[in-house]
Formats: sequence, C-alpha cells, structure tokens
Amino acid sequence: MKKIKILLAATLFCMNLSAMAEMPKAAVETVRTDSTVLVDFGQAIAGIVKLHGLKGKGNVAVYYGESRETAVDTLGNKSFEKFFINHSQPTDWRLTPNHKLRFAYVVYPAKSNITLDAVSILLEKR
Repeated sequence: MKKIKILLAATLFCMNLSAMAEMPKAAVETVRTDSTVLVDFGQAIAGIVKLHGLKGKGNVAVYYGESRETAVDTLGNKSFEKFFINHSQPTDWRLTPNHKLRFAYVVYPAKSNITLDAVSILLEKR
C-alpha cells in the first residue's frame, strides 16, 4: 500500500510539472481586418506564439515586435515567420522559436478563405 501511495504521489507531481512547463497567455487586445490580426499581449514577454483555429489555404505571415509600429512594419521588420497552410478543419499552429514581443501581427491574403480564431503566447515557467 505504501508503494502505491508513493507511486501515485510521484505521478501527480510529474503531471503538475508538465502542466506548468508552458503557461498560455491570452491577448489583452485583438484588432482584426479582412486580412490581418494584430494582437497585443499587454507587456513585452518572451514565448512561443500559438495560432488557434487556423483554417483555409494560402500564405500566412506572423510579424513580431515590442512596439505596435515595429510589428506592423511588414517591410522593415526582421522578426517574422512565413508559411503556407492547407487545412479544411481548424488547426492550432505552434510557431518557433522563442520571441521577445508585445505585439504579434498575423497577415494573410484578403480574398483568401483563411480564418483564425485566436492568438496566444506560450510562456515557459521557470
């Protein structure tokens, strides 16, 4: 019986550690247009951006910035990721690598069928 209690306690401890490894942080403000989503996390933080419910077919770009002006500067911004999606069902995308940012600016073609439910950031708990 004592071994079972110890094993159960160790299992619960490991489950709690893995759950604490990544803490999602939702945006404090989201501004949408036909082809963009600008997300403000409220403060400059480091983490991995996650796109929730991304659906459709086409090119997607995500620009990062510690200021709104930097994030929306799609020509001068050096911190970004671009990729192609082709999903008929909503899919969550976890982007890489870790970025220091306050704003994330998601851009896709205006006449595309691309939709995006939400954007969050995964913070590593230390």
